[in-house]
Amino acid sequence: MDTEKWSINESLLQSYRATFMSYQSILLVAAIFAREERICFFAIIIALAGIVQLWSGLKIVEARAIVVDYYKYNLSSKYNDEGGYIKDKDDTPIKVDTYVHNVKVRKKINDIEIDYEQKFLFGCIFGKNWRKTRIKMDLVIPFSFFVIWVYFILHILYTQL
Repeated sequence: MDTEKWSINESLLQSYRATFMSYQSILLVAAIFAREERICFFAIIIALAGIVQLWSGLKIVEARAIVVDYYKYNLSSKYNDEGGYIKDKDDTPIKVDTYVHNVKVRKKINDIEIDYEQKFLFGCIFGKNWRKTRIKMDLVIPFSFFVIWVYFILHILYTQL
């Protein structure tokens, strides 16, 4: 495994997660203050910004997670550019760009790499390489913020109408 590249990308992934969760918390506090000051329109704008930021944050984290997988599983030593096993020295090892941007090749490799339990529990639902930590960090926590934002907006609309 190319541990240096894996380490750098894993650190970036953790930093992105922390940044997005911190940003969500700051937006939530700002929205609550705006609500308490009776600036409801501004509070709704902040909540909508929080929802948009959730979506963009998930896309950025997902993209970095794909790169982390490439280096974590040392895919260039096992697979060729078509997603098959490297059979001889003439096979071209898969490059990170191919793995990141070619969904068919990535799915083919993930079908081999993901263990049965992950495939059975999560692969059929999400179709991705979701390990337990990723499910918590990249799905449960953002979904919790999404529920909070929706409740916040509905609460403002219900109490103001």
